Amino acid sequence: MTLAEKIAQLGNNADGVARLGLPKYEWWSEALHGLSNVGPGTVFDNLVPHATSFPTVILTAASFNEKRWREIGHVDVSYRKYSVHNAI
Repeated sequence: MTLAEKIAQLGNNADGVARLGLPKYEWWSEALHGLSNVGPGTVFDNLVPHATSFPTVILTAASFNEKRWREIGHVDVSYRKYSVHNAI
């Protein structure tokens, strides 16, 4: 990647790099920190003003706390799949 291509990857919306076969993508749409904002039913309003947020994956993994991983997974998957029609 050129310096300009690397810099373009630092924002929320990354343009991708066609010559390398990297598609355009949006970082937040992976739903690591709550509901995905892609698709119907995930627009926040007064009824659901915020998303659930957990520590970043790299920091959670660095804790080596398997019990905590399971707790986060249980809360995240058990409750998020029912809220705001989010499909998992």
